[in-house]
This record gives sequence, structure tokens and C-alpha cells, in this order.
Amino acid sequence: LDLWSSTGTKLASATFTNTTASGWQTVTLATPVSITANTTYVASYHTNGAYVATSNFFTNAVSSGALTAPSSASSGGNGVYAYGGTSTAGIFPTSSFSASNYYADVVFSPGSTTDTPPVLVTQTANQSAVVGSAFSLTLPAGTFNDPDGGALTYSATGLNGAALPSWLTFNAATRAFSGTPASANVGTLGVQVSATDPAGLSASETFNIAVATDTPPVLVTQTANQNAVVGSAFSLSLPAGTFNDPDGGALTYSATGLNGAALPSWLTFNATTRTFSGTPASANVGTAG
Repeated sequence: LDLWSSTGTKLASATFTNTTASGWQTVTLATPVSITANTTYVASYHTNGAYVATSNFFTNAVSSGALTAPSSASSGGNGVYAYGGTSTAGIFPTSSFSASNYYADVVFSPGSTTDTPPVLVTQTANQSAVVGSAFSLTLPAGTFNDPDGGALTYSATGLNGAALPSWLTFNAATRAFSGTPASANVGTLGVQVSATDPAGLSASETFNIAVATDTPPVLVTQTANQNAVVGSAFSLSLPAGTFNDPDGGALTYSATGLNGAALPSWLTFNATTRTFSGTPASANVGTAG
């Protein structure tokens, strides 16, 4: 017996043994063949002697269980045959006569597939966030894996399925957390991320986000008093390490006179470069804080 694709590719073969002169002869393929739904296959057998045929059997389609034999007209000929071949080297049958059935029946046994749940590949480390500062975390694409190769969908909650706090959002498409905590959010937040496969099985991980109060920047190096001369250009650039943020945040700079008064008109401050510049006039003689 041979099993073929509809285009003549041999998929499997089996040899009948201990056959009798009459009655059904049955043979089982040694290895199961994976087949595709709604696809036509051809089963054929070789005989050196008599065979049974029923004319017009495939005038209409015939269904049995999960299988359907198409009508001869709709399939370009069903009940196909070929002359030649041997019991061990069959040839692909392509001829048809009167939609006849030559009784190469097929016993189909559906296989059982067991879906394997996703697995956690890389545990996400605990995170830190600071009140008033933007928090962001994107989980790498390989954090979870589906052994079956299915596409995973993601979700995130607090521990035990609780909703995430209002300050924190999760984008399931990009696997990204983002938000800015407030003072009321100080403490440790437990987060659970789940990855679900197409069959509905899932894997999860948990990690913590520790939200701390913002620590004010500190002065590292006091700037020395400066001198300027009437009519001469004055310039002073503060070193990048003059101040430091213990929380590691980026600092923004501003400058005023004492008690918040505006700088004198001759003096400007570039907040980006931390640079004072200007040329004082006679009217500016004195000490400016």
C-alpha cells in the first residue's frame, strides 16, 4: 500500500503480509503520517490478481467520520488507478473510469497533541522608582518562551491579580511599564507578569518595584567668589559635578540674584552649559550676590 500527496509525492508505504484469497486485507503504516486538514491524499494498492470494483460509487462525495472522498467530477477523477508497478514499488494512479471504487479504504486515527505551557526564561530583577521621576521598564522579548512556537500575549497585575496602581501602566504589545509615582506611592509594589499561549496556558513571574522618596540634590563643590572688571567680558562655567543627585536623576539648572531677585541686565546664565557671561558697566560697580 502507498500513501501519496495529490501531486504524486509518496508519503508512506506498507507491505501486506499473511493475506487471504478473499475478505478485507489490512495493513498499518509503521510510522504515523501527519496530514493537513482540507487536503486531498491518495491511497493505492498493487494486486497481481483479482480485485473488486463498483462503478459510479464516487458520482457523489462520500463522507465517513473525519474523512471525505470527493466526487469524481469535482476532483478530476476519483477511484483512480494505474497499470504497472509492483507490490513494493507502486506507481502513482491518475486514471479513472466510471467513478469506480476499487476499495483502497483508509482507516484514519486522529493523533493527540498536548500543548506545552510557556516557560519563564529570564527572571526580571527587582526595580527601583523615585517619587516625581519617570519610571520605565521594558521586558525583553525572550523573557518567556512557548515551546510549541506559539505567539504569546502578555498581561500585568499586582500580586494575586490586584489591579496595578494608577501611576503605573503596562503596554502589552511592547511589554513596557511606565509611570511616575507620587508621595502616596512610597513603599514596595509587587508586580506579576503573565505570558499566555494560543491554547490558553500561561506562565508568570513576579518582581518588586521599590518606590522611594526623592532625595534632594547636594552641593559637592562650592563655587569661589568671582571678580569682574568694568568693560571686560566676564565668563564662569560651573563644572558638571558642582551638584549631585543621590537618586541618579538628571539635574536642571537656574540662576538668580540673592533671595530670588533677577540677575542684573549685564549678566546672563545658560542653564544648558551652566555658564555665566556678560560685560559689566560703570553702573554695575559693587558686589552682586
